[in-house]
Amino acid sequence: MVRDSRRLDEVLDSPIEPRFQPIVDLDSMTVVGYEALARWPSAPDATPSDVFDHARRHGRLGDLDWACRRAAVVAALDGRLTQPMSVFINVEPTTLSLSPRWPFPGERFREITEHDLRIVVEITERNLLVDPAAVLAAVDWARDRGCGIALDDVGLNPESLALLPLVLPDVVKFDRRILSEPWSPGFDDTVSAVVDYASATGATILAEGIEHADDLGVARAVGATLGQGYLLGRPGPVPTDSAAPPDHLAIPLIEVLTEPLTNPADVLARMPQQISTYGTIANVLDTINSFGEDLITPGCVVVAVQNRSSFVDRYAFRYEDLAAKHTLVGVLGAPDLNVPGVRVAGPDDPGFDDQFAVAILTQTTAAAIVARDLGDSGPLAQRRYAWYFTHSRSAVRDVARCLVSRLAPNDDPSLR
Repeated sequence: MVRDSRRLDEVLDSPIEPRFQPIVDLDSMTVVGYEALARWPSAPDATPSDVFDHARRHGRLGDLDWACRRAAVVAALDGRLTQPMSVFINVEPTTLSLSPRWPFPGERFREITEHDLRIVVEITERNLLVDPAAVLAAVDWARDRGCGIALDDVGLNPESLALLPLVLPDVVKFDRRILSEPWSPGFDDTVSAVVDYASATGATILAEGIEHADDLGVARAVGATLGQGYLLGRPGPVPTDSAAPPDHLAIPLIEVLTEPLTNPADVLARMPQQISTYGTIANVLDTINSFGEDLITPGCVVVAVQNRSSFVDRYAFRYEDLAAKHTLVGVLGAPDLNVPGVRVAGPDDPGFDDQFAVAILTQTTAAAIVARDLGDSGPLAQRRYAWYFTHSRSAVRDVARCLVSRLAPNDDPSLR
């Protein structure tokens, strides 16, 4: 491994030569895709983790990520790994939508994904807990350009599985530990959560790290239909003679039917909304907040506050307990809120002046209240709002996603 800072500077300035590892359909043993892995011929002992960590510390992560992405795309085109073959490309979510410093035609990537390559953008699971807003922005960027989404390293942080519905990955990649430590703590919960998610959405499960014949049996037992690992093929130069898989073996992509919400109350256009006073709605809010406290399955609880003082007086005391139970708890509209475990919006987020929302989303439960102020004056309790209370999983997901996309990153270094 290369750890010397000056040597890593040289690696950052050296050419990237990606290696491609096959992804195999486990029933037919047909190669249906390749994952592009960054390598540096001038420093064969340089690991991607060391190089990327060095780039992150020195403000060069965006350029490095773009260079790796471009090298993978160019090599895949040269090797004619075209549709219906899938090419998996790892990305750093915080840099995906940034333009590189060198000239780059903005629509060229879209042309490639529409006509040439079937690209699956691969995001690591740890980013969900560190910066979920960046992950969701990256997902939207990729889907807008026709790419699929893969969530990598699933199983390392089982608590992040609660955020699967927000990302809606087309492919869930089980970490090697799922195969090598099949009876470790949390194994059953992790596998059950992923299998349930795949059954509900049509997503595909991929088992990584298949190195021995016995691993194939475990992979199939945990619901994987795709596999990757040394037993199935080692990383190598871009293959020039890889046969395209038949269309029926192409990795399917989930159909996302709704566009991301700009504001949570935009979801009301799809709902049979009601008109009530704030006092009436507040009684329902009391119920839904208590509901979040009683849930056993961890998940996501996010709130958009219109009236900060009312929220703090009536509800904020409950949120420390909610944060202790759930994977992600966030509050928008109260930037100075200081409750352990509760995330707030970034300093430049304006909040919502005319609406409020609460969304609870777990593996087994979905509930949301969304309300828009109709502009009355007078005491808060008597003001009228257009609102709706829903258990529709798709609507709750859209509201939760809208709110999570505005949360600031977690600055806890243990998550990185």
